[in-house]
Amino acid sequence: MKDLDSFARQLSGLYDADNSQDESSSSPLYEEVLNVAERYTDKSPLAKGGMKTISRVYEVSTGRHVALAELHDDTPEELREPFIREARLTALLEHPNIISIHDIGVSESGNPYFTMDLKVGDTLALILEKLKSGDAEYSQKYPLGELLSIFLKVCDAVSYAHSRDVIHLDLKPENIQVGKFGEVLVCDWGLGKIIGSDEDSFDSLLINKDLLNNMTMSGHIKGTPGFMAPEQTDENGEKSKLTDIFSLGCILYSILTYDAPFLGSTTEEIIGKTRKGQFKQASEFGSSEIPKSLDAVVSHALASKPEDRYSSVENLQSDINKYKKGYSTVAENAGFLKEANLFIKRNLKVCLVAFVSLSIIAFLVTAFVVETRQSYKEAVEAREVAEMYQERADFVAKQYEEERNESDKLLKRLSRVFAEEVELMTKTFIFSQPVKSMNNALKKIQKTLTIEPDNKKAKIDLVYCLFLTQDFESVNELYDPEDKTNADLYPLSKKFAPYISDNGLLPVHRLAELIQNFPRVRRSHLVEKMLAYDEDKRKVKKNYAEVVKAILKVWNPDWDLTGFHYDPVKQRLDISNRSVKMLTYKPVASSNKCILRFLKFNSLILAGSGVYDLKQITDLKNDFLDIKDTPINNLGPLRNITQLKYLWLRKNQFPPEQMRYIPKGVKIVNK
Repeated sequence: MKDLDSFARQLSGLYDADNSQDESSSSPLYEEVLNVAERYTDKSPLAKGGMKTISRVYEVSTGRHVALAELHDDTPEELREPFIREARLTALLEHPNIISIHDIGVSESGNPYFTMDLKVGDTLALILEKLKSGDAEYSQKYPLGELLSIFLKVCDAVSYAHSRDVIHLDLKPENIQVGKFGEVLVCDWGLGKIIGSDEDSFDSLLINKDLLNNMTMSGHIKGTPGFMAPEQTDENGEKSKLTDIFSLGCILYSILTYDAPFLGSTTEEIIGKTRKGQFKQASEFGSSEIPKSLDAVVSHALASKPEDRYSSVENLQSDINKYKKGYSTVAENAGFLKEANLFIKRNLKVCLVAFVSLSIIAFLVTAFVVETRQSYKEAVEAREVAEMYQERADFVAKQYEEERNESDKLLKRLSRVFAEEVELMTKTFIFSQPVKSMNNALKKIQKTLTIEPDNKKAKIDLVYCLFLTQDFESVNELYDPEDKTNADLYPLSKKFAPYISDNGLLPVHRLAELIQNFPRVRRSHLVEKMLAYDEDKRKVKKNYAEVVKAILKVWNPDWDLTGFHYDPVKQRLDISNRSVKMLTYKPVASSNKCILRFLKFNSLILAGSGVYDLKQITDLKNDFLDIKDTPINNLGPLRNITQLKYLWLRKNQFPPEQMRYIPKGVKIVNK
């Protein structure tokens, strides 16, 4: 009422000023605007954050109240630029459901400010809080249909912003203002970002921590826990329009349950649940009033992977509108019964008329059938006797066909199971139990080919496993010119088959020669598997220095094979070439363990090498380690090398904060 009275006085003042003209002033309104000494008066604080204050002020020139945002007097100067950028970004978004920016300026003290709509009414957060507490007035004013209408207006604003390549990144009920007459405003674009701009430079310019006490996270992660997408919790996560769609899903969840989807006692717990997609389904709240179709919409919007969410805000809106009009949503993937039920609800009167009509027709048809049935009953019975034998024959044939089809399905399913087991053995168990896992893999492949002789994947896997176990004769017998997958293996099996010894393995120097002939990238994981299998099967352990050297060449293609010295007597391994960087191969098909584990040594000299990460050697058990003149800059992994006793370093090679990672029992030798 106070605002209405003020508005009435302002309107009355316009006409009073016009009627009070006298000889001394023919244009009182013009002179009033011309002589404005102070543009904004009657400042009254509304909210205060960490860096800015929002106040209600009276704009003298327009005769209205607006909201004025300004930085605190003690705010660093470097925040002035992003403050103005925030105002301009919001000003670019001219939409009925986005708060309007009226003016941007600099005060006499040098502080920037901007004015915007003075928000009236309640935030969506307050409305949901009132509904949760059972407030009768709000429950009557805001049924689910009204809340969904508010949500659709929010979607309109976000969709418009996305059309301008702007994303909000802090959508939540606190940032949605609902007026008394149905106005809906999306506020607080402080975290907003222009898609395609340089993220690092742009984020550093944005005001992102305190607009209207906006609860955002400090540090590199920007957003509100509980309403932010998983990619926002990652400093390097890619934010896109799909990020806003996740937040819209959180808002819709709150509308249905009056709670945020991700809750916890600490910020870390909330972020952890967000990253894992752990939230209680809206339908699990025990309320029969929560439609399952909207629950499905929420689940679709809250998919952890961006590509699994709605592809656009328009698609999300479409599902909400379908629900409001009585249609099934795309997200719920409704079946026939659900579609039929919704159709009846949408067309209740027509369905009732049709039902009555069909009932009458059914009654008439039934009467006619009863009347005429007796006349042809005898003929039908005679025909049924003849048809019965035919039906039985057809039934038996159909049963046989169905059982045969089911049997084929089961055999194909069994083949897929065998294929999965083969992949597990050749990718995982090959490094822990090489011989046993390969024998089992070959058995599974043979069983698959017994079931499906033309299974192409099984044939490819068979050649791969036989090559890995050095059964080159069998590989040559299976040569298939159409097998593009193993095309690089057939020439090698043909070349090295004559060198296989009585134990079924190549001599160690031939194994090294074979590995030197491998394609450098495509088969980088296979060389380690071959060495693991060879070591497990060979009864007399050999010196694998040349084989390890050949594998290092595969993993470090720029290496010229110099600077590698292994002394099995002194148990010393020296790698001093700068081109040797990779001692561990990272892809999924590898063991993620150091290839040097196949050599027995007590001293490892990496001085002058290109090894840059100590994590590569944490599974070794050497007493002596020399890392002088290497690009290593993190000593943290040393804590995992349990047997280490001596560490060679250059004096002042590492700062004190790194030196503290060296275990207390390790003696440091400076040279």
